[in-house]
Amino acid sequence: MAKSDYLKLSVKSIRRRGIRSFLTILGIFVGIASVVALISLGHALESAVTAQFSDLEPDKLVIKNADSGFQAESSTIKPLSKHEVNLVEKVQGINQVVPLYLQLGYVEFNSVKTFGGVTSISNDKNKVDLLYRAYRDSIADGKLIEPGDSGDVVLGSRIIEQDFGKEIHVGSKVLINGREFKVKGILEPMNSVIKNRVVFMGEKDVEDLFNLDGQYTAIEVFVKDKDEMEKVTNDVEDILRKDRDLDKGEEDFAVEAPIEALEHINTILMLIRIIVIGIAAISLLVGGIGIANTMYASILERIKEIGIMKSIGAKNSAIMRIFLYEAGLLGFNGGIFGAFFGVGLAYSLSFFASKHFPNIPFNVAVSGSLILGAIAFSFLIGVLSGWLPARKASKLNPVEALR
Repeated sequence: MAKSDYLKLSVKSIRRRGIRSFLTILGIFVGIASVVALISLGHALESAVTAQFSDLEPDKLVIKNADSGFQAESSTIKPLSKHEVNLVEKVQGINQVVPLYLQLGYVEFNSVKTFGGVTSISNDKNKVDLLYRAYRDSIADGKLIEPGDSGDVVLGSRIIEQDFGKEIHVGSKVLINGREFKVKGILEPMNSVIKNRVVFMGEKDVEDLFNLDGQYTAIEVFVKDKDEMEKVTNDVEDILRKDRDLDKGEEDFAVEAPIEALEHINTILMLIRIIVIGIAAISLLVGGIGIANTMYASILERIKEIGIMKSIGAKNSAIMRIFLYEAGLLGFNGGIFGAFFGVGLAYSLSFFASKHFPNIPFNVAVSGSLILGAIAFSFLIGVLSGWLPARKASKLNPVEALR
């Protein structure tokens, strides 16, 4: 008997048990669809998160107090002072120290309000140049705030997209926390949610608007040699602990290297992806058990048929091959439909995410190797699940089978 004949017998048997075969294939279908969709979405999620940190500078440290960020004035958080800025400037290996005011502000235009992260622009040109490294090529219209500017603001793209009833453009007058400012520039859409809601204004304007005077939210530190980042970080922590009279482990501040944060996030995302794929693999295990169960039931129904084939000279290997083909086809069909359904599901979720979060690049890229690998894996699961039932069928005694 030719190999094509074995395949024809297997296909005929699967068709004859239509509903049972469909339910068996469904188990593999769900597992493969889950794995393909989750792997594709995992890559897209990792790319989206990486894009949020795409402009991280490997030579930058950020000093901030615990639980600080864009915030209103709070008595529970000790601000960073000019004194501490001076201390940090004395640490060896540092190129420039840029203190920042970061405050949550309300932007009002045409009687409509939205929020933005107000960020101060230093009066020192060298510090401004460092701060603007990520923004120089991102101005869509107008100009950036320069040292000495007063009464002007630059707005992020997400603020401009707010439905104000009329368009904000360069030269428009907006209210920031009730005070009038002129729009000097508008930024292009960026990959970062925070950057798309930024409001740049001069340092003196921020001090006056929020009643601040050297009470900084963060200090950006640019090191001379990025290979010395760890040493500089330790030196900065030591000098601030000593100044605040704190023991190690009791810090009320944090010194962070943003590029290291990205590495930690990617590690966490990888662990999440492994866990989720592991959960999806349980579906494949259940699908494999379903194939084995179907094959055992098929053998019980076809004992007489097996006996006839053996009585006319069919070898054990031929009987085993028929049932292995059948089990492999069940897995193969589930894999094909599952792989393409998983791709469709991944693209659908990507479209949904992109529509609701337009400034976050959530792009699914499905490789042919992933689809082919998923289909091959599903076929392998089918063959492995059907091996024991096929072996049992091949070992049947023809006389007992005919009886």
